[in-house]
Amino acid sequence: MPETKTRPAKTPIDTVLLDMDGVLTDFVGAAIVAHGKRPETVLANWPPKTHWLHEVLKVSLTEFWRPLNAQAESFWRNLASYPWTPTMLEWVETVPPNWAICTSPSRDPACPRGKMEWLYANVRPAFREVALTPRKHLLANPRTVLIDDTERMVERFEDAGGHAVLFPQTWNRKGAKADPWAHVLEELTSRFTFERTE
Repeated sequence: MPETKTRPAKTPIDTVLLDMDGVLTDFVGAAIVAHGKRPETVLANWPPKTHWLHEVLKVSLTEFWRPLNAQAESFWRNLASYPWTPTMLEWVETVPPNWAICTSPSRDPACPRGKMEWLYANVRPAFREVALTPRKHLLANPRTVLIDDTERMVERFEDAGGHAVLFPQTWNRKGAKADPWAHVLEELTSRFTFERTE
């Protein structure tokens, strides 16, 4: 008789951690505009295997952050949502038992305030389920999955014992997709089940 392949068991997940910049908000586009350039031009000519925008723009980190910090919290508060953002937020609000935003702040103290104002406007008023840290791997555990556009964040989270899905973008190995959320959702549903822990 022919061998039948058994599908690997799905991993039970009870918490989803969702990145903001590059997943829900177009940080890259806004930062490019702050430097007086056109996002479509920069993205179309993005060098392979390059993640960091300051390297693409050929400026130092200090020079990169200067025009962003000059806008204070308004830069972060006014970041545009991606077309898929409402659908993603609807999914995390209804499918996983628990979810939170997990986003890395800049070194400008205005950044956390601007991010929170964006969340109040786009998720719900007084939204507080937020972890502001660049050390996302400290939140890793076998029942939590991180959705993030930065390969290093994904790798560290998995190395620390959690699960992660890389969100497709021009600056990572998955590259740009017409509907990146559809690709992420397919991976989530094929790898995980979402259930509460008793």
